[in-house]
Amino acid sequence: IDGAYGHGIRVDGCSPIIRGCTISNSTMSGIHIDGGSPSIIDCTIVGNDRGIFAFEASLDLVVDNIIMMNEFAGIYAERVTGTVHDNVFALNGNELFLIDCDLVVENNQFGCGRIVDMLEPLASALIEAMELMGYSMGGGLRAPAPDLDMLLELLLPVMGDSVGIYAVDSCVHASENEYGMLKTAVYLVRSDLVFSDVIRTNSFDMTYANGTRTLSIPFTVYDGIYAVDSTLTIRNASIQAVDDAIFLENSRALILDT
Repeated sequence: IDGAYGHGIRVDGCSPIIRGCTISNSTMSGIHIDGGSPSIIDCTIVGNDRGIFAFEASLDLVVDNIIMMNEFAGIYAERVTGTVHDNVFALNGNELFLIDCDLVVENNQFGCGRIVDMLEPLASALIEAMELMGYSMGGGLRAPAPDLDMLLELLLPVMGDSVGIYAVDSCVHASENEYGMLKTAVYLVRSDLVFSDVIRTNSFDMTYANGTRTLSIPFTVYDGIYAVDSTLTIRNASIQAVDDAIFLENSRALILDT
């Protein structure tokens, strides 16, 4: 479903199974849910205004989807319950935006952390191939070497500008998620959070020139958890952040084994 002038799929108080679909470039939501309990499984939801919009619904099964580059949010949920697990969220305006929700969030990837690791060999091979193309073309002609500096500049990402989980007046149980390349991993306002996740800074390491040159690009999380008027239980978590790992404003926290 591509280029819908409105919503890609609209669910009105029912419970369909949406499986294995690609939904892209809708001017509103890729999937718009008003009530019901749909199952959204193994879908690719890319380039919409909001990947999934859910209001007064039960998201009991949102699993194994790729939700990327949606302008406002990967998932925007209001008055929603259920479980969101084993999805990849990347380069959305906000990865997961919650208002007045009670949600379990587990085993998701927020913000390109693990994807970066997977792309390292491909990027290295691409640069090697472009170098070789610059030195030998068909018929023994010698072509100018490609401008590697320009290529690498294009590959250099800026620090992610999105929030992994943005929760307002919500209750969130987050476990076994990973966060990388984000401005803030978790931002809470008047919310309750149980958190057992990994927030990490990693790097994108490429080798080229027959392995003699390397380029390391950091992918960072600026702030880990930022909480306002909230209550937190942080247990068995791991946090690497450029600025504040945990910032509490008028909040209470129990932090154990972290």
